[in-house]
Amino acid sequence: MSAGLISSSERAPSLVRDGVFVFLTVFVAGVLSFEFAQASSGVYAIWWPNGVLLAALLMAKKQRWPFLLAIGGAAIVLAHAPLPAWQPRILWLAVGCLDEVCLVALVMRWWADGPFTLTTVRQVVRFVILGVIVCPIISAIFAVGLGNVYPGHSWISAFVHWYLADALGIATATPVMLAAYRGSIPKLWKHAKAMQSAGLLILLTIGGCLCLFQPDMAVLGLLFPLVIVAVLRMGWIVGALGVLTLSILASGFTSAGHGPFAALSHATIGDRTIEMQLFLAALVGSAAIVATVFEERRRMLQQAKEKERSVRLLTESSPDVLLLNDLSSRMLYTTRAVTRMLGYQPVELYRKSFQIDLMHPDEIPAYADALDAVRRRNESRTLIYRMRRKDGSWMWAEGCISLYQDERSAEPIGFVNVVRDITHRKEAEDRLQSAYNELEVLAAIDALTGVANRRHFDAVLDAEWKRAMRSGSIISMLLIDVDFFKNFNDIYGHLKGDDCLRDIAATVSQCTRRSTDMVARFGGEEFAVILPETDEAGAAALAERIRQAVESHNVRHDGNTHGVVTISIGCSAMVPTRGSSWLPLIEAADKALYRGKNSGRNRVIRASHLPQVLWRTS
Repeated sequence: MSAGLISSSERAPSLVRDGVFVFLTVFVAGVLSFEFAQASSGVYAIWWPNGVLLAALLMAKKQRWPFLLAIGGAAIVLAHAPLPAWQPRILWLAVGCLDEVCLVALVMRWWADGPFTLTTVRQVVRFVILGVIVCPIISAIFAVGLGNVYPGHSWISAFVHWYLADALGIATATPVMLAAYRGSIPKLWKHAKAMQSAGLLILLTIGGCLCLFQPDMAVLGLLFPLVIVAVLRMGWIVGALGVLTLSILASGFTSAGHGPFAALSHATIGDRTIEMQLFLAALVGSAAIVATVFEERRRMLQQAKEKERSVRLLTESSPDVLLLNDLSSRMLYTTRAVTRMLGYQPVELYRKSFQIDLMHPDEIPAYADALDAVRRRNESRTLIYRMRRKDGSWMWAEGCISLYQDERSAEPIGFVNVVRDITHRKEAEDRLQSAYNELEVLAAIDALTGVANRRHFDAVLDAEWKRAMRSGSIISMLLIDVDFFKNFNDIYGHLKGDDCLRDIAATVSQCTRRSTDMVARFGGEEFAVILPETDEAGAAALAERIRQAVESHNVRHDGNTHGVVTISIGCSAMVPTRGSSWLPLIEAADKALYRGKNSGRNRVIRASHLPQVLWRTS
C-alpha cells in the first residue's frame, strides 16, 4: 500500500489498489466508531475514520485526492448502514469529516518541511496545532452549526463531543496509519527486536484490559508508565500502536458499561464519554511528548554518530597522524596512521609523553617554546623536528600544533598536533642544500688550478680585514708571479702551461698549512696568499719556503735564465685601522713583487724594504 500511495505512477491497477485499501481501512474504522457510539446512545467517543483518511491524503499525490476523498466519504456513509439512509446527520457527518480532512491535509502539505514521519518536534507541533486543535474546531463548528448531528444535546455539548472525538481519532489513528502507509509497521516485525515489540504490545493490551475493566479510576495511572516504557524501549511506532490499542479498549469497555468511566455515579453518558476522552487525550499527549523527545534524542545521537564516523573516516584515512595531547604533553588519542609512520599501535602511546617518548632530545626546547607560544597567543604553530620510531631509528616530521579548548568554558585543555612525515622531503632538501653548497664551493674555486678564484679571494680578504680591524691584529699578503710564463707557453704550449700553473698552485697550498690561510689565483699566472695574524717576517719566511719548493721541482724552462720554472713573491703586512681599506695591502705586495721581478726574479721581496711604501708592522 505504501508503494501505491508514494509512487508517481498513475496506472489504473495502482489507483484501484490504493482505493480499495483506503475504502477498507476507513470503513473498518467507521464501523468500529459507529458500533461504540451506538452502545453509548449515539455519542461518538472517538472518530477514527478521519485519522485514517488524513494519513492516506498526506502520503498520496494531490491528483489522487478527489478519488480518495470520494472513496473515504462512501466508506463513512456505508459504515452507518444500520441507520436509515435518509437521516440528514449521516450526510452532514460525511461532509464535515471530508472538509476537515481536506483542510488539514492541504495546510500540512503547504506547511511541510520534509517527509511526514512525525518524528521531529516541528512536525509534531504542526500536526497537533492543525490536526488536533484548529481543524477539528472548525469542523465541529461547521457540523454542529449546520446539521443536527447529536439530537438531544445542546450546541455546546454537541460541539465538545464532535471536537474531542475528531481530535482523538486523528491523534491516535493518523500516526499509526502513516507508519503503515510508509511500510514501517511490517519492517517492525522483521527487526531484531520484533519479539520485544510484540511482548510490549501484549503487556500493554493485558494491562489495558485489567485497568479499563475494573471500576477504580486511580488504577488508570498505571497505563502511563506502560506507554512510556513502550515508547522508550521500541520507539514511537510501538507507542502509537499501544495508544491506539488502549483507545479502542477504553471505548469498547466504556460503551459496554464496564470500567472506571462507566462506573461514574450521577454522570450522564455524555459526561462519562468526555471523562474518557480527556483521559485518552492526556495519555496521547504524554506519549507524544515522550516519543518526540525520544526521537529527537535518537536523531541527535544518530547525527553525532554520523559526524563521528565522518571525522574518523577523514582522520583515519589521512596519511598524517592526528594526536590529541593534554597540557602536559601526554597523548590521549592517536590515529592509526601512527602505526604506519612510527610502528607503534595507538594503545601503546596512550598517556605517554610526546616529548620524552617520541621526540629527539635536541628538539625538546624548541617544541616546549612552541607549545608555550600556542597557549599564550592561541594561534597555530608549525615546527620541524625528529621523532623516534619503534625500531629506534629517527625520522623527520612536520607538526602543526594548535590549542584544544573546552566547548563550554573555552579554557585550554590540550593540544592538537597534526604530524606529517617529511623524511623524504628533508632528505631531498639536504641533497639540494648539499648540491647548493657544492655549487657555492665550485663557484669559489678556480676551475684550472683548484684553488680559490678572485671573487672568493676578495670576499675572504674583506672578511679577514674587518676581523683584524676589530681585534687590532696584523694581516699579511703574498703575491706570487711565475717568472717568464709567457715564454713557457710560447715554447711548450698552453696545455703544458696549464699543468705548470696547477703544479705551482698545489705546491703553494701544501706549504700553507694553517686552516686560516687561503691560496687564490689572483689572475693569469699570479697567485695570492692571505695570512691572518701573521707579521711580515713570518710571511716572508713562508714565501721563501714556497719559492724553494717550486724551484726544487726542476720543471724545465728554457725561456727562463735559471733553466727551470721559478717564481717571484712580494709580501706585505698591515694592522687595519678603523675605516681603512685592504687595497693598500695588495698595492704594497704588488710593488714588492714588481721590485723582485726587476731585480732578477726568483726571489722574495718584503714591502717594508721599499721606502716608498707606507706600512705598519707589529
